[in-house]
Amino acid sequence: MAAVTIGVPVYNAAKYLDGALESLTAQTFTDYDIVISDNASTDETPQIIEQWKVRNPRISSYRQQHNIGVLANFEWVLRQSKSRWFMFAAYDDLWSSNHLATMYAAITARPGLGCAVPTTVQFYPDGKQIAPVLVPDSIIAGQKGLGALRYLLDKTHCSWFYGLYDRDKLSSANERAKRCGFVWGFDYIVLLPFALSNSITGDNGAIFHQRLTSASVDAYKPKTLPAQASLYRAFLRETMQCLKYAPLSSAEKLVLIPSVYRYSSRHGWKLSR
Repeated sequence: MAAVTIGVPVYNAAKYLDGALESLTAQTFTDYDIVISDNASTDETPQIIEQWKVRNPRISSYRQQHNIGVLANFEWVLRQSKSRWFMFAAYDDLWSSNHLATMYAAITARPGLGCAVPTTVQFYPDGKQIAPVLVPDSIIAGQKGLGALRYLLDKTHCSWFYGLYDRDKLSSANERAKRCGFVWGFDYIVLLPFALSNSITGDNGAIFHQRLTSASVDAYKPKTLPAQASLYRAFLRETMQCLKYAPLSSAEKLVLIPSVYRYSSRHGWKLSR
């Protein structure tokens, strides 16, 4: 059994899938496997997957008989993993060759860690880049106390969703996040329990190249005020539930309510507008 499983949920991925798999299979860390779930693609995605399975025995795949939805497709690849450590990989992103090696070293450095994240460089299809998202110092230092938790809540970034996880902890966070019922903002709900337990670590020595397209915005961002309000109510409810079940004392939870509320407003409301 591989130490790390990389789950790649795809749908009509032909434009970018070759590049993503080229990047993933070029990792210096070699104790991994790749599980692809094709969500009933209608383009050349199935043929590309089959070609890669011939080229690399670490790759396995399954084609869904019908489109099961984006969240279910992500969950499907997660459920196939038997490895202790797991990473989601989007079919249009890229990774530095030392990404897995650096993240594996970071997350196994001390007991109890749940997620390891790298530097993120976001870029548009035309190649234009946004300023890198660096790993905050408090994560690297593994600081304790409410100050560190507040800092993590303020700095949590959506790209961290594609970090390297403890699979069981990710599965638990995923189950909670599903209750929200929305694709938009799902990543921030998943990440919240890791921030509240101060179990996120990081290393700027690896780079995650995240491609920014309008696909998610067009498909999942609420378009009307009632839809935005509905998302925010669900988001606020689930973030407060995360705080309720966080491994903190009652007094600590009380102190963190304003920080969690700001987290909800920033990611559940402002991003939906």
